[in-house]
Amino acid sequence: MPVTQNPAQSTRVLLVGDHRSTHIRNWKEHLSNSGIQVECIYPRNSRGISGFLHQLIATRRAIKHFHPDIVHYHYASRYGLIGLLTPFGKRVISVWGSDITIFPKKSLLHSTLIKMVLHKGDAILATSEFLKAETLKYCQSAVTVTPFGIDTKRFSPSQSDEPLDSIRIGCIKSFREIYGIRDLIEAYSIVTNALPEHRLKLIIAGAGHARFDAEKLLGEFKIDPATVELLPAIDHSEVHKLHQSLDIAVYPSLQEGYGVAALESSACGVPVIASNIGGHKEVVVHEKTGLHTPPAAPDVLAKSILRLVNNPEMRTELGKQGRLFVKSNYSISTAVEIMCSVYSRLLNKDLPRGVV
Repeated sequence: MPVTQNPAQSTRVLLVGDHRSTHIRNWKEHLSNSGIQVECIYPRNSRGISGFLHQLIATRRAIKHFHPDIVHYHYASRYGLIGLLTPFGKRVISVWGSDITIFPKKSLLHSTLIKMVLHKGDAILATSEFLKAETLKYCQSAVTVTPFGIDTKRFSPSQSDEPLDSIRIGCIKSFREIYGIRDLIEAYSIVTNALPEHRLKLIIAGAGHARFDAEKLLGEFKIDPATVELLPAIDHSEVHKLHQSLDIAVYPSLQEGYGVAALESSACGVPVIASNIGGHKEVVVHEKTGLHTPPAAPDVLAKSILRLVNNPEMRTELGKQGRLFVKSNYSISTAVEIMCSVYSRLLNKDLPRGVV
């Protein structure tokens, strides 16, 4: 009697993207756990024509070796272009953020390239409704929202009962101007001046060249450096511990395609203050899981921080509702279910969903 093969086990998916991205590594792990055979090609992130050609050759070699049913290109402007030049089977294009909000606006050539990439995709995906709307400006195909899922077992409220000696206000993003680091530091200076008797601590963690600017801003706004921690990027395997240590998470981005950090904080039961732009408007529910503030408005941001500092009951309730919101809408099992359904439609076969 012939053995019936699991449809997932006979499905081979090659992921192509930036080797530094924890999101791609998470997709590989959790899609593999669902039974799909997944390989990743992390082309060297070299710049220029020579770097692009290296990436193109590496991708073609991986396809020849792995024989995938689907090649999934993550980030439309760089790796999507590789897909455009790699005429193989089923192509999935995932839009992440600046590849659709910035790249096509640079010139007519950039816009034309993005349109060509999207036109050649057998499935077009975006990580948020905001990015879906942006993507539809450049293609007439259906766009499916496939959010980055949150591992709510790891990103969960702290189990420590040890009281902290200060209220910890944190931002776990890159030190880049677009993430509103200057606005956060200025807002923190307003808060500390308004509450001189409170023990407050500001924690900003991440990579990026603007860290040195942040250090200068402490002096500019006359902030006691003993009340601030500027940390390097935290390995993703440990970053949940930093989220758990916060009392308030603040993400005053000037641009935001999705909002993973805000969701990670919410999953840990931490109330979130976020700028009301882009994906933040989807992942933070105003007055329910956190607070919205306009971007580039440190005075308004300071008022929202003060509101939560002075209201521990509100912090607790927002954090509680935030975790429930993430578990209901953005868990990794939900994300994998959506992605498997996309692959199933392309291959016309049933794949297991939500198994992680």
